Amino acid sequence: MNHEIFNFPFETNEMRLLYFLSKEKSVKTVSEKLGRDQTTITRQLSNLSKKHPVLQKNNGLWTLTPLGQEIAKFSHKLMNEQKQMIDKPCVIRIATTKEFSEWVLTPLLSKIFSDSFDSTRLSIHTETGPIERSLLDGRIDIAITCGKPIDPLIKYKKVSSFPLICISSDPVDAKNNFENLLKKSAVEHTGLTIKSLLDAQAITPEIALQFDHIAGVRGACKAGIGWSVLPSYSVQNDIDNGELFDIPNFKINSIKEQFSVWYLRDYSIVENFTKNLIKVFKDE
Repeated sequence: MNHEIFNFPFETNEMRLLYFLSKEKSVKTVSEKLGRDQTTITRQLSNLSKKHPVLQKNNGLWTLTPLGQEIAKFSHKLMNEQKQMIDKPCVIRIATTKEFSEWVLTPLLSKIFSDSFDSTRLSIHTETGPIERSLLDGRIDIAITCGKPIDPLIKYKKVSSFPLICISSDPVDAKNNFENLLKKSAVEHTGLTIKSLLDAQAITPEIALQFDHIAGVRGACKAGIGWSVLPSYSVQNDIDNGELFDIPNFKINSIKEQFSVWYLRDYSIVENFTKNLIKVFKDE
């Protein structure tokens, strides 16, 4: 392999020197702009002229050759592009569920964005596919999800837990015992099946509908199609508004949905933001 192709012909200080010479025309002014001694600048120009055909002397003055002018233009463009990259807000990509984003994360954004993160921008993605692989492949920077990662490269901190509650749109259900409720049709989330939550001896209710997302289950319950079990954060507003009712005699209220913040170890770009994110969640 020819390693020379990985070497830049011009060093950064040489490119800056050509750029300032193209603008100032005088070695004295260039030295003032760069904060260097004029003798040092003259020596650098002389050395550069021997390395590349970018400089020439006319009547005792250093001037740029056509190639030198092109390099000076390129240097200016490169400096501007680097400045734009540095000034560009840092975008942190967070993946979580649509429901957690809407009902938990979004209301906390004003607390998450302290003054130290005023140049930070968030891009929030709906969690799809293997979340761990998305982190390792660099498609996202932070994940807020349940469970814990397998790969040791990923750190995680438990931040929020929410009880699973039994809900129905019929206020009568809230007054009946749980055994009577089991005789009625239910609506369930495919990842949170009613049967998996009940004792082996319990009656398994008839499942009227299944959804792979919480919004569908919630909407079906509000429409009176059946009762269900969902995380408290996803239906609390509906309960407060009297659209759904919490069934207090539900026998598995002790079960909770535990969320954690996942992030790559030694990922300094998001480390401070992640620490603040975790603190806000834990303070709530």
